[in-house]
Amino acid sequence: MNTNATYKELSIILERDSTSASYKFALLRAAIEVVLEQSPFITIEEKRVAIPGWLVVEKWLLYYFPIFSDATFIPQVSADKDIDKPIKFRQLFSPVTGYYSTNGGYEAFFTDLRSRHIPEPIRDPFLALSDYTFDLIRTMPMKYFGNSLASAPEEKFYRVFQYEKGRQKQRIDGPVDALSLLDRYARFFLPKSYYELFEVMGAYILGTGSIIQRWAEFTANLARGKSDVTVSKMLDILSTSPVEAREVRLSQQLFANMLKHQGTLRCVWSNKRIATKSGLNLDHVVPFSVWKNNDLWNLLPASKTVNGQKSDKVPSGERLEASREIIFHYWTFLYKSEPEIFMREVKKSLLGVYGGTDWQHISFEQLKRSCQHLIDERGFEPWNG
Repeated sequence: MNTNATYKELSIILERDSTSASYKFALLRAAIEVVLEQSPFITIEEKRVAIPGWLVVEKWLLYYFPIFSDATFIPQVSADKDIDKPIKFRQLFSPVTGYYSTNGGYEAFFTDLRSRHIPEPIRDPFLALSDYTFDLIRTMPMKYFGNSLASAPEEKFYRVFQYEKGRQKQRIDGPVDALSLLDRYARFFLPKSYYELFEVMGAYILGTGSIIQRWAEFTANLARGKSDVTVSKMLDILSTSPVEAREVRLSQQLFANMLKHQGTLRCVWSNKRIATKSGLNLDHVVPFSVWKNNDLWNLLPASKTVNGQKSDKVPSGERLEASREIIFHYWTFLYKSEPEIFMREVKKSLLGVYGGTDWQHISFEQLKRSCQHLIDERGFEPWNG
């Protein structure tokens, strides 16, 4: 892997590509985040990597929701100048943001996307928005990303990102949720060299002064003359995470009930007894600061002392193996308590398309691989307990 050459190429694209919309920033940010999350749905081929189109669409919906739902009109395209004449993307977003304005807001939208399903009253408007977003990504930023590198007219399009041609959108007859949407759309492709770059340096590329900073500066420039649309305001909005807002109340309630009925719990890492509610902490197996993930499978009981010792360290493969039995015990309890939510979250983060009965072992091996990747490739401190 020639990381330096790929990084230099990306730097040239960011500096030289013409930009009339925030869409290129959104596409690049989404691709990097999907790679960093090590989705089990990613397929690595000889020279390119395939990513389900929905994973990128989902990111876009989460990025633009707080922008389009803000009380202040925030332009995202050079033609997006008048609230009375909104661009189609904003128009299609309106029924969705309108529905959630009285039904839980951004946090509820994220929870429905990730763990539940889209409510029936906005099923059709949501699918129209999602379909349009997929087509917008494919025909706009994906097509023109990297055109400044072209030396001939025929080289200007789809230089970096490509898409799976000829595949039609799949019909969804049941609930509209994360898994049915994964099957609905064609795949996107990026060069393997970019995938490897994003694995190693993606977190730095997304840092202040990079993608999010450029997006904020671009938006503030579009809205110049409007004192309420500033770089600072945009940085706040673009840095908003639905996972940060999402409560962990369900996990707390489930384990509090477990403690009440059993009389004691065991620390997932030390196996020491936890006999009181005040002594119960919920530890993020993969630290929240590393991966903003509040899924049920990632929040397990730990003693306050051990939780403090682990802090933001990533459990090593040896540490996970030592706790395998108790992790399986808690996963089984969570699955029996909230089967639909738990399994959706496990499939999205760990299990992928596997449909067999040995889901615990498959998920556990993916968890080990993800943690080892964070330690080996991204330099996070391992925790051996």
